[in-house]
This record gives sequence, structure tokens and C-alpha cells, in this order.
Amino acid sequence: RGQQHQHNTQQQPLRQRFNMAAEAPANSVPAEEEQQAKLTEVRTLLGKNAPSDDLIIKCLAARKWEVQRAHDLCLSYLQKLVPIVDPAKIRASSVVKQLQMASMELPGSHDKDGAAILLYNPRRHARDRYSPEQTLEMALYLVEYALKHDIQARDNGFTIIGNLGGAGWKDLDHKMHSLLLTTLQNHYPARVRRLLVLSPSWMLGTLVQLGRPFLSLMKKKLAAKFKLLKANKDLKQFVDADQVRQHMGSFILHSHPVCQTYCYEWYPRTRVRTAMCLNLWG
Repeated sequence: RGQQHQHNTQQQPLRQRFNMAAEAPANSVPAEEEQQAKLTEVRTLLGKNAPSDDLIIKCLAARKWEVQRAHDLCLSYLQKLVPIVDPAKIRASSVVKQLQMASMELPGSHDKDGAAILLYNPRRHARDRYSPEQTLEMALYLVEYALKHDIQARDNGFTIIGNLGGAGWKDLDHKMHSLLLTTLQNHYPARVRRLLVLSPSWMLGTLVQLGRPFLSLMKKKLAAKFKLLKANKDLKQFVDADQVRQHMGSFILHSHPVCQTYCYEWYPRTRVRTAMCLNLWG
């Protein structure tokens, strides 16, 4: 029965199995027959090391359906990322404590290009408690969730917004930043649309501009998409007003403490509260 189920799964159209091309614009992905042909090409190139078809499709989508680039990404995923963190094996129970700290959030909003927004708040990141690998595990849990449930994230990638308001140089975890950016650029099938650094202090903004700690980690293409936003209002250039909420004078996309309070008032049991927050906010 297991072999029959696997055979039936492989016979399903790609639109049903990955649910991407069905809702994407007609000119954004190849036709069904061409998708299948490219999938077969990549699987053949990988040979006995070929992963699941779903991963190959993700790699093709992340590399704009170019076979050789998708092949290279699959190899990098298997050889460089999986030995550190295997995205397929990440469970909510292993990252829930970090999620509750809200150093990274997936609010379900999108920028003007349709890219899913991933929020990062370094002031809430406990670098002394969690290693770069553990933080990467949390980040990939959120990204995996978005790729599974959000058609726009699969088609348009992610915009990372780093909220540096109130943060100092000591709050920046450079090893974690290096691991995260390297992974998202080189080893993981998701596109980074933009990297926006929001509301740094005057001193931190100057250090970021002069030292460019982020740009040294980026490929030329992504470095061109790096933007330093001096004021919260500048976020409107990239994110529509209906995708953000104004709270205490600054633009934020999700207030995690408010979510926890709301869930606690309605569902006082800790387990249910945690499940509600995970379900609502990834």
C-alpha cells in the first residue's frame, strides 16, 4: 500500500502536489508539461542523491525554473544545510520558547511586491541562550510554514525587516546574521526579496552605514536590495498601509505580547494558549 501511495503521489499533477502554479500569474512559471520536464531533468542530474520531488520543485521555483541552478541549490541544501539543520525535521516543540520571545515573527503580511514579511527584533534575541544554529532552526520553521501555507511567499519570496529601534551594537548577533543570510541565499529554496533595516539609532545607523556588517555577507544582487530606513514612516515605500498597524507611534505588523494576552484571556490553559499563538502567527 505504501508503494502504491507513493506511485499515486508521483502521478499527481504538479499543481496539485505543490499548489503553486495554479494561483500564480500565467507568465511567472512554465506550463505544466515544461515543469514536469524540468523536474525530471533535475532528478536525473541528482541521480541516487535526488531528494523528494517537492524539494526539487521548491528549488526550481527559487531559481526561476533554471535547471542547473536548481540542481546546484538542491545539492547545497543536502550537503551544507541538512547536516546543520534539517528543515523537514523541525517541530514547533523545539522552537516554541524562542517563538514566544518574538525575536522573529511571521505576521502574515506582504510587501508591495507580494513578498511575505519576516520581522526580526534583535532586542528580543537572547544570543546568550540560543546558538546561531538554534536561531536558524526557528527562522526556517517560520519560512517553512509560510512556504506551505502562503502562495505569495512561494511565488515572491520574503522581505526581512530588521527593527533596530532601541537596539545597540551589542544586541546584534553577527554570527547568527551570517549563518541566516548565507543559508537563505545559498542553501535554502526561498528568495529574499529585500532586507530592510528599520529605525536604527543615530549611532547604530552610522555604524551600519560605515561598517556595512550586512552587505559583506550578501551577494551583489541582494546587496542592491538592502535599504536602511531612518524613520518608521519610510516603511511605507515598501509596505502598504493596510499591511501594517500603528501602535505607540511606530509601525509594527504584529504585537506578540498583545497576542499572548488575547489568547490567555480567551484560553487560560497554557497549552491551548501556545497552540493558538502558533496557529495564528506561525
